[in-house]
Amino acid sequence: MLPNPVARLCTINLKMRASSAFMHTHGFGEWDSVMGIRADEPRRVARMLDPARDNSNGIPVLPLARANVTKGDVLAFWRTQPFDLQLDPQGDFGNCDCCFLKARHKIVRALIAEPWRADWWIEQESAEHGATFRNDRPPYRDLKREALFYARQIPLDLEDADEAPLVDCFCGD
Repeated sequence: MLPNPVARLCTINLKMRASSAFMHTHGFGEWDSVMGIRADEPRRVARMLDPARDNSNGIPVLPLARANVTKGDVLAFWRTQPFDLQLDPQGDFGNCDCCFLKARHKIVRALIAEPWRADWWIEQESAEHGATFRNDRPPYRDLKREALFYARQIPLDLEDADEAPLVDCFCGD
């Protein structure tokens, strides 16, 4: 079975169980779970701070959200460092480049820039006898095909900064 929006195995195994096992191994029964969720991610902030949330994997602490830090602030901070993390300013790649939880347009936009990123995802779907990460959108093979189609299109930048209109046009009035 592949991870999917209902069975988010990657989050459970790579984050929650791993951090919980680490903390329990070191003798902690309760702990704060500090997360880098920004102020400009209000849905994520609300979900993390929901009183009904199961906090058995740590009580969420969101210092970036509390300090009103946005994506722009984070990018500006890293630009001042003496090294380059090569962060994607649009955020289409993130730490899980083509995560099935991302919006389709973000995945396609990322694949327009770097189509090879779809290969692992395509391989996983191929290995699972027709299983897909999502049943409500095309498989990654088709998302890559869509991205390659868009990548071949001619960008229509028709605006010429040097050309001024002859007269003010009131055609739409």
